[in-house]
Amino acid sequence: MENALSFFLSGIVFIQLLTACSVTMPVSETIMFQETEREQPDKSDTGLFPQPNYRKYNRSDSHRQSALSFSIRPVLENELAYAKARFSAYVQEKKQEPDIEDSDFRIANPINRAFAVPIYLIESDGFALSGKVGIPVLGMDMTVKTFRNTFVTLNLSIASGELIVQQRLLNNEKIGMSLGIYVRSQRRWLQVIEGPDESFGLSTIFSLLSPARVYSNTTIGIRPVFYIPVGNAYLHAVIAPGYVTNLEQFTVNVGISLGFEI
Repeated sequence: MENALSFFLSGIVFIQLLTACSVTMPVSETIMFQETEREQPDKSDTGLFPQPNYRKYNRSDSHRQSALSFSIRPVLENELAYAKARFSAYVQEKKQEPDIEDSDFRIANPINRAFAVPIYLIESDGFALSGKVGIPVLGMDMTVKTFRNTFVTLNLSIASGELIVQQRLLNNEKIGMSLGIYVRSQRRWLQVIEGPDESFGLSTIFSLLSPARVYSNTTIGIRPVFYIPVGNAYLHAVIAPGYVTNLEQFTVNVGISLGFEI
């Protein structure tokens, strides 16, 4: 019985990962703040405008770990109405069934809440790759330095993704800051609760898998990033206001990650 229950719960988690995978903050972007500008420019630079000298982050000196990453955003007020209108034929069909009312339809994970454990995979000068796993999170992200203070990040989850171009504005021993633009496409779906005790019933699980009720939200916006080192630890925070084009609504995504070095 216990094995059957474990298998069933594992199946629910797997289905949740496939259908609800959130786009969380990419920890690979912290390489923007892993090189420290010295107070004095390199005197060997004989150009008209000497460039600051940077000390590169050395992976052999320490090993970075992340304890937890958390992200959330407010409920999108127009999302449920948008989904019901898009799948109106399905909604009307389901309402013909006993015990199915209009209030039984909802958007899964409406506040896009996500917990993740980032996993650093590769770090070198100007490039980083990391994975992430959590609830409901499964994906990876990578960041590439393209110019002196410009970085491009690709943030991928199952059936969702985000492209970020950002400029590092500040990087010292107390704080790091960047500002960028982003475009995000995130898979969402309309869910129906098949009765009062069916939040995790088989009929509800099957309803989650139906591609007829899956859609994507597309968001564009700006994205300030803050990096605050505290001893051997650091805080990585993101505030990302944006406009959801298909819903014609403004929103803001907020994320925070705690990491440490050993």
